[in-house]
Amino acid sequence: MKMGVSLMVEVELLYEDGTLANGAALQLESKDFVIGKPLPHIQLSYRFKESSLLHGNRKFRLRARPKNKYSSFLPAVTEPILVIKYKLNVINSLPEQFFKDQGGRDKSMQLKVKLTDVRGKCVRLQRSMPLIVQLCYEKTRQPVPNQAEILKLMGGSTPQIRTNGRTEILFRIEEVSSRHQRNKFVLCIAPDVERCPLNGNVLAVYSSGVTILSKPTGTTTRKRARKMQYFQPGISPQIGKCMEDALAASKRPRVALSDPKQAIDDVIKWSTYTCDVIRSIQCQPIGYELNSDGSPNTDLKIYRCPSCYQSSTGQQNNHTSDCTLNKIITMYTERVGPGIADILKCKEDDEESVARVFESKQNDEAVIDSANTGHEDAVAPSPAADNDFNNSLGIEGLTIDMHNSPCLAALTAQDGPVPQLERFTSLSEIWDKDVDSPCFLDSDKMVHFVFMKLFHNGATNMGFPAFDKSFKLTGFYQENAGVFRQSVIHLSLDSLKIQTSKVREVEKEFKKNISLGTSDSKGLTKCLKDYKNLSEMKQDITLFLSSNVCI
Repeated sequence: MKMGVSLMVEVELLYEDGTLANGAALQLESKDFVIGKPLPHIQLSYRFKESSLLHGNRKFRLRARPKNKYSSFLPAVTEPILVIKYKLNVINSLPEQFFKDQGGRDKSMQLKVKLTDVRGKCVRLQRSMPLIVQLCYEKTRQPVPNQAEILKLMGGSTPQIRTNGRTEILFRIEEVSSRHQRNKFVLCIAPDVERCPLNGNVLAVYSSGVTILSKPTGTTTRKRARKMQYFQPGISPQIGKCMEDALAASKRPRVALSDPKQAIDDVIKWSTYTCDVIRSIQCQPIGYELNSDGSPNTDLKIYRCPSCYQSSTGQQNNHTSDCTLNKIITMYTERVGPGIADILKCKEDDEESVARVFESKQNDEAVIDSANTGHEDAVAPSPAADNDFNNSLGIEGLTIDMHNSPCLAALTAQDGPVPQLERFTSLSEIWDKDVDSPCFLDSDKMVHFVFMKLFHNGATNMGFPAFDKSFKLTGFYQENAGVFRQSVIHLSLDSLKIQTSKVREVEKEFKKNISLGTSDSKGLTKCLKDYKNLSEMKQDITLFLSSNVCI
């Protein structure tokens, strides 16, 4: 409080009921207290010379009030103060729960109590001090009704502090907490002032709380209400399940036959259609934003992803970092889409190459027809000559059907028109074409090295291993007794059933041969960069076979 004048204050000692007490029981460090100069408050330092025992175990109060003419100010009174010399302390804590019907009627709890002074040291007595034990509620500290029937002290004797300043109280509680509104119980241990009034300067103590139960809850056969299981928002698809099913189907002894070209077209169509559907459902409208007046704004729709349940406003699609739907769309945009475009481009290039081959063939026939027309005496090619040529290769009546030829059928469009020239009557009609034409290219486009050492898969001679630039096995070159003039053909590794361990062994042996760098090792390796093209390297392999050199 701040004011313009100084205020003299006097301090008095009262009892709890407000009556004046003997001032000799209180010692103040100073008797002149002034408020206003230099501070607007005062600080009291005091001590009691006598305990409440000498005053009928009554509590004290301190009262500060102004002197002289300022008596109209209200005085300040402290809370009741109990002045003691000793106090009781509980050494141990009670258990959180006590099962009264388990362990027999003699099962009890133990509470250890000791008498201490102001410094916490145990006090020894000349004779024992009787105690009073009461059962109270933990929250309110109020005594329990009918506690004489509820609290049972074991041993039959009255508890008391022994001369060593310690004691142990054994007791049990005969009623469960559920009958007392599930309140916990505590014990109040105090000196028996009625039997020994001189013990009034000892402070009572409360124990920790304990819950009284009948028996532990065991397993029961009674059916309990099933807890409601609420579904989680969003979806959690099993990514990779279809791939596992496809791999398992590919390892079966019998696999359903299908056209590889048709299968590729179906995969492309299914991938593009599926991506279109996923993009259309990745954000579904669930409502509208609100205007300032609370009405819905139909121009601002609210969208939500059905996978990650992330909401967004407008056209922007928001997804969480682990959204499965967004990952699939991103994978298509970055990898699958460009791959499909590359496949379609290769397919168009192959169709154009085939068209050029047939156009060249028709031009050559037109030149031959015009030459025969201008020179009637010219000798026409004898069919017997073609037959002699075919017979020299051990082939009778060679006929190439574009519909059944796997090489040409793989290069024609699925729904494209069938060329007019559908059949070749002899090898001489196709031999004048470039053997490196896309019409006749085998699956050896990636071949860069050939290891001139025969590889056997069990009892089967697979031929010479072929490798790409990174020394990966792509297939094998075998001696060809087929229709074309090529003496060697390439068998793709994908079409052969060779164990992975054997493939690794071949690659390891080839790398070792490359690293040696000796003249013998160089003779075993054919490299594409040493030739003009792949056809020249194949001819060299053919010469190697004709020399009957077997390593």
